[in-house]
Amino acid sequence: MASNFWLSSHCNYWLVDRDTLRRARDLDRKYATDRQLACIGIWCANVLHKLTRRLQLRQVVSSTATTFLRRFYLKNSYCETDPALVIAGCVYLAAKIEECPVHVKSVVTEARAVFQEFHIKLPSDNSTLAEMEFYLLEDLDFHLVVFHPYRTLVSLCGKETNAPQEDLGTAKGGGDAELGEAAEGQYLDIDDQGLQLAWFVINDTYRSDLPLLHPPHLIAVAALYLALVLYPPARAKLAPALSAANTPTPAAAPPAKHHATRSTPVPTPTPADATLDFLAKLNVNLAIVAEIAAEMVALYEVWDAFENAPEFLRAGKPPSAPPAKTVDLEVAELLVRMRTERERDLAHPPAGSVSGAGEAAGEILAAEPPPTPVNKGKKAVDRRVRSVAGRG
Repeated sequence: MASNFWLSSHCNYWLVDRDTLRRARDLDRKYATDRQLACIGIWCANVLHKLTRRLQLRQVVSSTATTFLRRFYLKNSYCETDPALVIAGCVYLAAKIEECPVHVKSVVTEARAVFQEFHIKLPSDNSTLAEMEFYLLEDLDFHLVVFHPYRTLVSLCGKETNAPQEDLGTAKGGGDAELGEAAEGQYLDIDDQGLQLAWFVINDTYRSDLPLLHPPHLIAVAALYLALVLYPPARAKLAPALSAANTPTPAAAPPAKHHATRSTPVPTPTPADATLDFLAKLNVNLAIVAEIAAEMVALYEVWDAFENAPEFLRAGKPPSAPPAKTVDLEVAELLVRMRTERERDLAHPPAGSVSGAGEAAGEILAAEPPPTPVNKGKKAVDRRVRSVAGRG
């Protein structure tokens, strides 16, 4: 594995801009809305994680497989591929890369059991999955090194004292750690529950395109920032310092000329001051960190609506009426309809405009809400934090 992130294929080939992401979904956008495509990404990551759990694989395998999945769909479309087979192939390949390989028969058996819940049939022969592995390798350009934010997170918190310096991000051409003075011998004072919350936030980033947009050390800092803001004990520590920072300090009167000036004692820094000082010393672009945090809040809002989508089916029905179908089944059917529409358009290209642009979308996820400010996602974030706390 490459020891320097800046010299790795991850940095030089697989960090893209937003225009590239949008162009990658141009064809899918003819059959689904942007919100539906975001929900498809969440669904694929959830199903992939469920498959890795059934195979008893580590979290890093799930994260690597999800990254492979995102990279694959930078060059391919949902409507022209079988996401179920791609997900199984990504898990099979990631298990090898992370040095915990699983037999192809076991992956096929567990994948068939997972996708059977959504009425998706996966080929039962092992050769199909083995062939999918070669397609994945080709589309990934054989770039299989993936850096994750986890080690940067535990290194910043002093939980892994023997972490190699490159995990903190080294400057191009070598030199000191990019995170700056705070990354060298100084650690953030946060308890295990706060660290666990930041860890879960990093897990959640793989439901979005953030791993394709930003280096892992920036994602780790953003996750740590969200944990400090959302974790009640850490937020209570920061509150006094933040309120003092927002209160204007009156100018001190100059000392009298006939009195000898005495040195003013240096106040002892409080835990809140130490936390803010640690974050301030990180040699990162805080504007980008704030952007990542805002995208995470927006993701939680979409994710919350995605998980509560069955409630939308009750519109115009008695409150006691059960939902017609689960949201997972609805997304699976949406993927099938997208492929069917695409095959129909390829077989019978319409004269003029492409037919079925967005018409095959499911009723649950079809509504496109207006742009929502970050502060309106507070309820979704609070619900996500409570669910994360429940995991601990």
